[in-house]
Amino acid sequence: MNTNYDRVDFSRDKISVAIRNSTIPAPRDAVIRDLGQEWIGPVCSPDYLRTAGLRSPADLSRAVLLSTQTRPEAWSDWLAAAGYADLSLEPKRSFEHFYLMIQAAACGLGVAVVPHMLVISEVKAGRLVAPFGFVPGQRLLKLWIASHLGDRADLRVLEKWLVSEMRSIVPREVAGKVLEAPSTTVAEA
Repeated sequence: MNTNYDRVDFSRDKISVAIRNSTIPAPRDAVIRDLGQEWIGPVCSPDYLRTAGLRSPADLSRAVLLSTQTRPEAWSDWLAAAGYADLSLEPKRSFEHFYLMIQAAACGLGVAVVPHMLVISEVKAGRLVAPFGFVPGQRLLKLWIASHLGDRADLRVLEKWLVSEMRSIVPREVAGKVLEAPSTTVAEA
């Protein structure tokens, strides 16, 4: 398993498949499959939500906004996707990776914009809340398969399983606001 978040060279990196978002260029010879759209939204701890008094997106201007070096444009992406492009928000604290930023939000250090799929379990457990829900972002999730392995039966099974899992975690919404995250189960491949 390789957990980098950049370009992939299947031969050099000795990997068969990669999951990436659509902003990263795929290797020229990769077999590319769609896994679905990434949903994004701000999250924070329940205590932070109460103490910061976040009742509308405009209230975020007085919150501590967290960002990650791997996606510094996350706040502007969410503002545009959610229809709040007129708001001007600047992150105040930055972390190296999503994982660290999510932990900071769970610890009450501020509000972070994250992909829904990275915080499903924390939201379900009540460690994080999404006060303004999740919206479809600009990124699409892609499965890249090394071209020389594209016809293997085991990789077709993996692809089918991944597509099924990705569809099972699409947020449920009413009138554009996510009410709950769907139940997530891990099926056997």
